[in-house]
Amino acid sequence: MGQLGGNDAFWKFMNQVINITITPEQSASVLTSSATTLGIDGKLFGFCIANPTTAKKVADQSAEAQALGAGGTPYSVAIGKNGKQVAIPGAYPIEEVNKIIDGLMK
Repeated sequence: MGQLGGNDAFWKFMNQVINITITPEQSASVLTSSATTLGIDGKLFGFCIANPTTAKKVADQSAEAQALGAGGTPYSVAIGKNGKQVAIPGAYPIEEVNKIIDGLMK
């Protein structure tokens, strides 16, 4: 998505699909539909998600996340000014996330 529509389109897309529950069989059509509502060409999006290079990138990033301890979504890593990383494994209340970030910014 980011390759086709840039960062803004990527985050708008993520906001649309984050709460959708779909089966693997539905994923291509549902995700393509979501992309087209943001003005992304559906045919290009289909080529992108079917591209072996894209699939490898997703698989590599998934493996990296799992190696860091990610067991599902949401899973975030907050990175401080000094490079310190703190995992946020799950849906934490915003107040707790803010405390983590504030601690990293010191």
